[in-house]
Amino acid sequence: LSYLSTRYSHPEWLVKDFLAVLGSDETAGLLAANNSRAPITAMVNATRTTASALSAALEGEGVTSRPHPWLADCLMLEKTGDLSRLAAFQEGLFYIQDPASKLAALTLEPKPGMRVLDCCAAPGGKSFAAAIQMEGGGEVVSCDLHPHKKKLIQAGADRLGLENITPMTADGKAFRPEWESAFDRVLVDAHCS
Repeated sequence: LSYLSTRYSHPEWLVKDFLAVLGSDETAGLLAANNSRAPITAMVNATRTTASALSAALEGEGVTSRPHPWLADCLMLEKTGDLSRLAAFQEGLFYIQDPASKLAALTLEPKPGMRVLDCCAAPGGKSFAAAIQMEGGGEVVSCDLHPHKKKLIQAGADRLGLENITPMTADGKAFRPEWESAFDRVLVDAHCS
């Protein structure tokens, strides 16, 4: 217990719980995986390209990509260097997001024409995912508590060509009577913020 806790930099209480459920070999594997570097994942901007076309464009720029094993329109990247220098990035063909974060947006099942509220939005990845699913139709009101993050969301939406995103500075904890029953879907990924 103490050895695994120290070797993998995890608290003893957590290692103890893992050991009770998984046994020592699986626990060691889980702890090692938890300490490994997460892959860089690019979400395809399906309003501008396809996964295969993006993969070819990235390959032309020296970036290795492969399809994500369980998430459509997602590529796992290697040998990226500075992503912002890539023409495919500058042209808004993709954005970087953890696959688990995209799942939060996919669960909304937003459709073209809907109004979606993203309460804890910056830097905007889940708002971008919703806007892309909406095929550029409807509106995603993308809020964050901090005023400087509104510009960050807008810059990402502009780069991706997503005109259906409206960034706002707003506190998701504050009741806004004008928003009551005004949205088809509401996303609150509070732990992310």
